[in-house]
Amino acid sequence: MKVAVARLLGHLPAAASLKDKRRVVRSVLDRLRLHHHVAAAETASQDKWQRIELGLAYVSGEAAHAREVVEAACEGVVRERPDVTWVIDALEVIDPLAQARYEGASSWSDIPDADDRED
Repeated sequence: MKVAVARLLGHLPAAASLKDKRRVVRSVLDRLRLHHHVAAAETASQDKWQRIELGLAYVSGEAAHAREVVEAACEGVVRERPDVTWVIDALEVIDPLAQARYEGASSWSDIPDADDRED
């Protein structure tokens, strides 16, 4: 399992209130979920009128596919919302199953299951 994650930063100079900003953020998040099929949320700067920080994630069996989907989603936001100045601040693919507790396991069968333990 591979997870592509990205941080998308935006500056919305036309926002005169949090209500203006939230309208834009809601629109962007809905579009990301519906058209790009990525998980997305506002991750910081919720109380700043003109600053937007979004986190995006996508899970795939292949790292290249996960990266392509998240890159396309970020590029789609930049293209679809020209009223916001966007910066793709970070984009990386992680393997959440490569944690220390799984070191040495070459497959799922090497990882003990609760049902396999003898009492």
